[in-house]
Amino acid sequence: MHGKLYLEVPYAEKELAKSLGAQWDPKLKKWFYQGPVSDYVKFARWIAGNRELTIIAHEYIYIVEGTQTCFRCGKPTHVIGLGIGEHTRLYCNDDGSFESETIEDLVGYEPLFLSWVDDEKDIPPALLKYIKQKYNVRTGFSKTAGECFANHCDHCGVIQGNWYLFEEDSPLTAFIPDGPELRDKLSKLKIYSIGIDENLVLDWNFGMGDNDELYFKYCPTKELILPPSDDAYITYADMYKP
Repeated sequence: MHGKLYLEVPYAEKELAKSLGAQWDPKLKKWFYQGPVSDYVKFARWIAGNRELTIIAHEYIYIVEGTQTCFRCGKPTHVIGLGIGEHTRLYCNDDGSFESETIEDLVGYEPLFLSWVDDEKDIPPALLKYIKQKYNVRTGFSKTAGECFANHCDHCGVIQGNWYLFEEDSPLTAFIPDGPELRDKLSKLKIYSIGIDENLVLDWNFGMGDNDELYFKYCPTKELILPPSDDAYITYADMYKP
């Protein structure tokens, strides 16, 4: 698998990055590497920063939409999560070295890993703008979590929990054997797939569950062209436009 990934290279280290195969984008004024994703580990110092685990998304990211009954007003309200599919993981070892693992689609298995963030700054600006315009998601205050980015009720505005779709009764995390009950729960969700032109470093938290391979089997899925792009794949430049 190949991909293009932008790097955070300090000026003093540009020659080292160049010697490893990085290239300069004069328009964005950023260094990038284009080649096998297995080589990303060579550039880990300019990708991972201080993270112990770094997620690099390939080809698509996702919005997962569901509904729940608001505990305060009793009306149905939208709740969303984010999603990661194929990706590379960079692990930082205790000695400061890095290793990588790439999660790819396999025959009969196309995974989706439900994700979310506590800080809205961890969502690329174009995606953040879209979901804040379309859904009632914003930074709010929870007695249990403090200040956090969270779903809020469409009607009364009360916070629904910043990790709602991860809770025990969620169809995305509850273990239910594959069958009519699970099919019914997942068929009520919607997955919106967003094509990304370059691979993206995402500081998102994600879960691994028993149903990861079943979302695309039972959930309705629709391609989403994310503004300001007018193409099926949004570029890094458009994703991070101020």
